[in-house]
Amino acid sequence: MASPPDADQFFRRWLPAVTNLPISSAAIQTLKRAVVLQPTDLAAQIHLALAVQKAGWEKEAMAYHLRAVRLEPLLPDLYSNLGGCQQLLGNFDGAGQKYRQALVLGPAAARPLNNLGTDLQAIGRSREAAICFSRALAAQPNYNTAFLGLLIASTYRDDLTPQALRSLHEAFGKYVPRPHHQAPKSMTASGPLRIGYLSADLRNHPVGESILPVLHHHDRAVFSPYCYAEIRRPDAVTAKCKAAADGWRDISGMSDAEVAATIRADGIHLLVFLAGRFDGNRPQIAAHRAAPVQISLHDVATSGLAEMDYIIGDRWLIPNKGEEYFSERGLRLPQFYLGVLPSVLPEVETNDLTGPPVFACFNNPAKITDTAIALWGKILGSVPEGRLILHYMERYGSPSIRSRIGEGLTASGASSEQVCFVADPVDRHSFLARYNEIDLALDTLPFSGSTTSFQALAMGVPVITWPQGRMVSRWTASMLRGIGLPELIAGSAEEYVSLAVEMAAHRKQWRGRRREIRDRLAASRLCDAAGWTRHLERLYITVWRRYLNYARN
Repeated sequence: MASPPDADQFFRRWLPAVTNLPISSAAIQTLKRAVVLQPTDLAAQIHLALAVQKAGWEKEAMAYHLRAVRLEPLLPDLYSNLGGCQQLLGNFDGAGQKYRQALVLGPAAARPLNNLGTDLQAIGRSREAAICFSRALAAQPNYNTAFLGLLIASTYRDDLTPQALRSLHEAFGKYVPRPHHQAPKSMTASGPLRIGYLSADLRNHPVGESILPVLHHHDRAVFSPYCYAEIRRPDAVTAKCKAAADGWRDISGMSDAEVAATIRADGIHLLVFLAGRFDGNRPQIAAHRAAPVQISLHDVATSGLAEMDYIIGDRWLIPNKGEEYFSERGLRLPQFYLGVLPSVLPEVETNDLTGPPVFACFNNPAKITDTAIALWGKILGSVPEGRLILHYMERYGSPSIRSRIGEGLTASGASSEQVCFVADPVDRHSFLARYNEIDLALDTLPFSGSTTSFQALAMGVPVITWPQGRMVSRWTASMLRGIGLPELIAGSAEEYVSLAVEMAAHRKQWRGRRREIRDRLAASRLCDAAGWTRHLERLYITVWRRYLNYARN
């Protein structure tokens, strides 16, 4: 067999150009004509495949990726591209096969290793994902995306000690390169404070939907919000965020240094990193000291970066005497989570259903760890007539996910007949209406639910949670305390199981409280966007004054 081409050299030359392409119908038509004129031009074929994929036409892109593979069947990254396209189509099992095929050709190829890690993470195999990310970093030490993959995987894992988590984040803090330039000079604010929100999630995404009302409610006499957005597929939420901001910068294709320079040129006083480690966000820009004050918001753990000055939570997410490591200083809102109730919610059904008790979890299956599976198996074993419904978009169409969770549940005491995997797509209203079919929602751990817990409570469904010693595990507990339902918070594994069993036995009483739970939520700080924004603004003013005092001295 012939030796494969130098994949790193090829993709470092061509991939940035493809990634930065302005995608339009005209541009794609031009690429299609180029491929017709030069059908054996590999670079043109790759450009076309990735451009069509970036435009959102994954099924068509698959055909072009396959043509590229036929042109050069020994290039590992081409199989990785195929896998990435399949992953976007929701075929995680097929994607994993392509990534492994790429690794047969190039066992140390960094991109396929990273992509396989992403695929394994999506199907809930976080430990194996972490191994892939580590191997990708070993193959390409400057592979920032792979290190962020490690940080993401750590939030899902239930086998890491507090010291291991601290060491990982400290390592990331040392890993991020520091640019050779002076930090921003001392700044004052003669007009409104300029707040920069840096995110890849200003779209139909929980972070985008949560920050949109904040943009609307900012007091424009005191604050001027700017958005630095890297959106792969803009949508209606993107358009609303753009309209609500005083300044909008599309940072797609820009280097970290270029983004930081843009932020400095805009005179941003406080730069807020939204959900830093997730979804293509770039927390490492903080190392450029793009703004005098830098804040982490909507992340679930420390960034590990010395230049990230603060992290925002509440007294439950970041307790004063907590043992979890944070490189940042904690800032606490009265209530962290901010949700938006749909204008039209399905009616809450309070009548007692006939049939067995029904448990459910509508969280991402990547959050369903071995620990959660073992507890759920014990619950079902103790309630042999009970059923468990699992649903998350179309993710349970994956045989790998079903077998991992199903086999774990039966090994822990459940029977296979008790478990129902739902993979059909539904609109949001129909999805919420499904909560009327269930009695009790089971929270995941250590990565607790947030949006899903809010949705369950909006439908009046109680959620049992077991918070542990980490911020990532306390989101549901924070909500429950905020609406006065601490009795749903377990203090141990045994209590989590016994609480679920006891509540199943009293499901009629809990079903009768559904409208009460919805009303509590609607009247709470979790749904008060204007009040939430005022509290956030007070934090912004506090840290800005602190900065000015420090700068003067």
